[in-house]
Amino acid sequence: MNDLWSSRLKKYQRQNLKYLRYVLNDHLVLALMFLVGGVGLSYSNWLKGVSDTNPILKVLLLVLLMVPLLVGRPVLLLKEADKVFLLPRESSMKDYIKHTQLRSTLLPLIVGLIIVLVSLPMLALTFASVPSIILIVVSILGLMFAKLRFEISSLFVTSDRFILTSILINLLLVAVGLYFSPLLMLIGALIWSSYAVFQSNQQIRTGNLQWLKSLQRENNRMNRLYRFFSLFTEVPQITTHIKRRKWADPIVKIIQGSKVNAFRSVYARSLVRSGDYGSQSIRLLVVTALIAMFSSSVVLKTLIGSLATYLIIVQITPIFEKNEQNIFTTVYPIQKQMRINDFRQILIRLITVCSVIIIVCSSVINFTLSGLMFMCLGQVLVGLIIYWWYIPRYIKKLSL
Repeated sequence: MNDLWSSRLKKYQRQNLKYLRYVLNDHLVLALMFLVGGVGLSYSNWLKGVSDTNPILKVLLLVLLMVPLLVGRPVLLLKEADKVFLLPRESSMKDYIKHTQLRSTLLPLIVGLIIVLVSLPMLALTFASVPSIILIVVSILGLMFAKLRFEISSLFVTSDRFILTSILINLLLVAVGLYFSPLLMLIGALIWSSYAVFQSNQQIRTGNLQWLKSLQRENNRMNRLYRFFSLFTEVPQITTHIKRRKWADPIVKIIQGSKVNAFRSVYARSLVRSGDYGSQSIRLLVVTALIAMFSSSVVLKTLIGSLATYLIIVQITPIFEKNEQNIFTTVYPIQKQMRINDFRQILIRLITVCSVIIIVCSSVINFTLSGLMFMCLGQVLVGLIIYWWYIPRYIKKLSL
């Protein structure tokens, strides 16, 4: 098992280093330098004007210090075939899992150190003594260790109650340290970490590895990593999953319309249930809405809003091609032109929804009648370009 872990870890590191060459390019490093400089300057100016009695200070600290206690998952490096080929050596998997503990602390430790450095000025404002700040930092590191041990021990039981309990206890202890006494927080963190070690060792010693849960968690972790790398380069290992989202049923009804139509329903549900198109479009729409809300420049809001609507529609147009590749599409007694018309109707509704959201958000702050007219004009022009120019060219390209 030691050799298996070593070989997989080396392969995992080589793969990450290969993709990191595309991530840490000159453009991103330059953008990060400007971003960090701008955020640091704003943060410094904000600290000069904030008082140590400001109640929002401890609330921000509570949120910041909880971040390293929420990130990080065990790095298992398991494969789908392991549940078959490694099953005869299940007793040795406990030694394999122990190797993951050191590796799994890397990301939470990096995030924790960054958060601690960022929160040090606010901690200095809140606590007058250096020992109190040291107690808070040591307690956070202990709680991070406890959370990781609970994550690993949950792989040997069917329930995930230990993880949820750990998050709630961590929140309570951080609140105690900020609002009452850092010493009490340290004592609670030591007790909770000791219990985490005891409980984790007991579960690993007496329990059996839950293969399906472990594989699912590892696949989810790797998918999140691959999705991050896919923002900078093509990643062939990335996989998508179709997920039923009951909360999105009203959105489906809005997109497909009140009239029951087979392919409008197919396109709407494909958009909502797909992890590629729906989530990316929502994130882009949210970012655009925030920019439009807080920007004071009418020209910037109009350009960003129009560009975002165009990009959202361009991202979701491959849904039509994916559904056309389904062989059962030819079985339905529905002509292709009718399917194209249904698809265009879906896009019109999406353009309308995106335009309304962006226009409303842009009118919340710095509302002017001229700005509203410019925003509406920009969205109408983008809708006409998409409907009469982009979509016909896209459909024609697929038919070649």
